[in-house]
Amino acid sequence: MKYQMDRKIRLACLAACTILLAATLFMLLKSLAWPGVVEQTVPQFSYNQNARVDYRVYFKSNKLYPESSLGPGSMYVTNFVDYINTSFKYTFSADRVAEVKGEYEIVAVVEAVAGKDSKKVWQREFVLLPKKAFNGKEQTITIQEELPLRLPDYNAFASTVIRDSELIPDEVSMTVRWNVAVEAAADGGQVKEQLAPTLVVPLVRKAFEIGGEPVKEKPGAITAVKTVPVRVSWKKVAPYGTVACISALVLVLLLWLTGGRAGHIDPLEARVRQIVKKHGFRMAAIDGDISALIGNAVPARSVDDLALIADELNKPLVYRPLSETNEVPSFYVFDEPKVFVYEMKRDNDVT
Repeated sequence: MKYQMDRKIRLACLAACTILLAATLFMLLKSLAWPGVVEQTVPQFSYNQNARVDYRVYFKSNKLYPESSLGPGSMYVTNFVDYINTSFKYTFSADRVAEVKGEYEIVAVVEAVAGKDSKKVWQREFVLLPKKAFNGKEQTITIQEELPLRLPDYNAFASTVIRDSELIPDEVSMTVRWNVAVEAAADGGQVKEQLAPTLVVPLVRKAFEIGGEPVKEKPGAITAVKTVPVRVSWKKVAPYGTVACISALVLVLLLWLTGGRAGHIDPLEARVRQIVKKHGFRMAAIDGDISALIGNAVPARSVDDLALIADELNKPLVYRPLSETNEVPSFYVFDEPKVFVYEMKRDNDVT
């Protein structure tokens, strides 16, 4: 058994469900088939540089140190130090074979500073190892270099400058720098890089500790911007699917379980509408009680007959519509002293 609904309401519900279903299905298919794209930075050629300086401090014959040398992280008595042996290792590694070329050098800078702001008073540079070239077509290139630093020689140099200048600085130090410049070319492009690990050795002191940046690492890449499809977001798709299922279910229920019926219209009112549509051009509607105006009433058989009388007498067809005081519509043609009248009946089907 189908539940009967007003035809217009049923059609409106069916139309709303259909439109909602079509819209959500469109958005669902769009979200699945075209989730969108984003721009991402993608590495074309990735590489890494690693430079490391290890050292050991070697001693003269003395009665303090039982060992002949000590590694990093200690304090060293200056008068017992013979030299500092340094071991340098540099590695350039890439994600593919590349044409690599470059050069490196070792430079020591002795400088003195003084004052509250530690301003440089004097400086002297020593080239410990002139520039050396390296090259290769490999995925990984490694260079190694050992170099002893004669600490007494640099302490003697600093002491001589201080004595001759008669200027006593607050601090004198030697910074040893391993300068590396490298170029690499691959399918992704070409790169130029520099790297410089350092050791800082205090001079003209009774004891010292070695500082600086002995280890340096520097990754890099040649990148390109590419358009990448976005993965389907099920959190965005799920609401469209839910609404589409609900809309389809409601639509099926409306089609299977409901039927349309015309809205209820009073038969008498429907008949009045037909009369007004047919004779409206010659009709005039009035309100209120007109019983006082009706004297010698002459009944007419139909509205059509009353319309013929109105045409013959060249009078308007007066219409008194339904109201709280007037249970049935009435039609009049006034021709004093006569009044031609037609009153509709609820069971009257004759025009």
